[in-house]
Amino acid sequence: MIKKVLKKKILDYLKVYKNYLLGVFICLIITYSSVLVMSHSLGYVIDKAIVARNTVMLDSAMLYFIGIALILAIATGLRYSLITLTGEYVIRDIRRDMYSKILELSPSFYEDRRTGEILSRLNTDTTLLQSVISSSISVTMRNSIMLVGSIVMLTISSLKLTIVSSLLL
Repeated sequence: MIKKVLKKKILDYLKVYKNYLLGVFICLIITYSSVLVMSHSLGYVIDKAIVARNTVMLDSAMLYFIGIALILAIATGLRYSLITLTGEYVIRDIRRDMYSKILELSPSFYEDRRTGEILSRLNTDTTLLQSVISSSISVTMRNSIMLVGSIVMLTISSLKLTIVSSLLL
């Protein structure tokens, strides 16, 4: 019951920053599309340029890979910044609401409890929550996109291999 309420509350805090999360999602799509395109293109370059000893094609492939690496670096940095900001903002809002609630409590509440201990617990819990928001959400989104992208690329490369792999799972 408490987990459900907590999950709902955290989702309410995250909804405020849905544009940041959308930005994270877009950056993830860009980064993993870049990785998948680069790996697929590498196979093409090996088959067509290296085997044929086509140096002109190798030179243009290197420029192509440098461009993809640049896009990958920018999108990765932007994703990291956005997810970190989202975590910071959500925790700021949670702390603000918690401290407001603490100030509303009656003086009798503090007769039995140490104020420093309460604030220390709140600070520790919110820091842990910030870590979960900043890393776990990003990892979950990243792995989901990578799974879908990998299946799409495998299907494009070899439909037969995709079917056999799916049957083995």
